[in-house]
Amino acid sequence: MNKTVMIGVLAASLTLANCASTGITPAIIQSAVTQVQQAAISACGFLPTAATVSGILATLIPGAAAVEQMVSQVAQQICAAVAPLKGRKLGAALAAPTVNGVAVHGRFVR
Repeated sequence: MNKTVMIGVLAASLTLANCASTGITPAIIQSAVTQVQQAAISACGFLPTAATVSGILATLIPGAAAVEQMVSQVAQQICAAVAPLKGRKLGAALAAPTVNGVAVHGRFVR
């Protein structure tokens, strides 16, 4: 799990490396990932993986919105993508939902 988290954070930080002038650092990205995960749990009871959140964050244009706005936006997009899955039987063959072309992986939590 930690390896997956680190890979996701590394991928996002490399994608955002060209945006050093915006002040976005790996620590901010990690914080944003955690915030998105918590916001998604609060919004719809779904915990996306760190790699999923990092991948989605990397598709956004840094500087277009504050990190706080990105956190809320990504959580809402994840919840919209997984909403049709809530309440379905486990083991049903379904394609993974996506946000901006990134497959959303995670689990519903109570």
